[in-house]
Amino acid sequence: MTTLAAWSGVDPRGPSSLYLVSDSRISWGSYLNRWDAGRKLFACKSTPDVFGYVGDVLFPSLMLGQIIAAADDGVLFPTGASAEARHAIVAETVKVSLGSRFNAPDRSFAILHGARDGSGMNARFRLWTLTYVASTWTRAAVWTDEELSIDKTQSALHTALGSGGRAVKKQNEDLQYDPQGRTSRAIFWAFCDALKNKADPLSGGAPQLIGLYRTEMGKSYGITYEGHRYYQGLPVPDSAHLNGIEWRDVNFQRVDGATMQVLHGAQRHGRR
Repeated sequence: MTTLAAWSGVDPRGPSSLYLVSDSRISWGSYLNRWDAGRKLFACKSTPDVFGYVGDVLFPSLMLGQIIAAADDGVLFPTGASAEARHAIVAETVKVSLGSRFNAPDRSFAILHGARDGSGMNARFRLWTLTYVASTWTRAAVWTDEELSIDKTQSALHTALGSGGRAVKKQNEDLQYDPQGRTSRAIFWAFCDALKNKADPLSGGAPQLIGLYRTEMGKSYGITYEGHRYYQGLPVPDSAHLNGIEWRDVNFQRVDGATMQVLHGAQRHGRR
């Protein structure tokens, strides 16, 4: 399965960011059969929408790739569509697409959709969980579509899904009383700690991170993890163009993609 989490960041003026984070492991029945470089997070380039998935891999990963392409080419959303309208279109598109299967495996999955209305100080962040529970011999398949509330007073973990979700929630709870608890960096620490501790054998590989802010579209980060570089789960070689994106380490610090050291002048987040 996997681990997928979402949280919002708050500054003195209110909610300022929405993040999705996931692992990179795709497994087939057991952690012994795995691939640790699978993409699980997606960000639109033309609208403020970000996505992640847990559960079944084949359908959600292919479907979200199609949704991103259609949105970025101006096919999917009417001009000026609200976050709620965009989500309704995404949900209907996913349902119609899944309905086109024939004699295909029926597996459960969930999609997180983070979005933004407005921009600047008028920005409002939204977050939904679209869940498909596969049919069984005794029960028909079930869809649920739930909007999650965004905490306006403090940075907060809003959900942690998948086989490793419980471990992330526990790590986050353990950090609540840390002097740096209830911050975006502490929530990211909690996720990385759960991943590094191998609390869930079906979650692994490097963390993936996407952020949505008051302005512009979603941002995909490069991650330095255990001495290596990764982008959306993909190992990045030394020969790559490393300055084209922003890089973060497991302490949520801004780092140089080439040296993997904290950037000069960047805020440092020391841990006890």
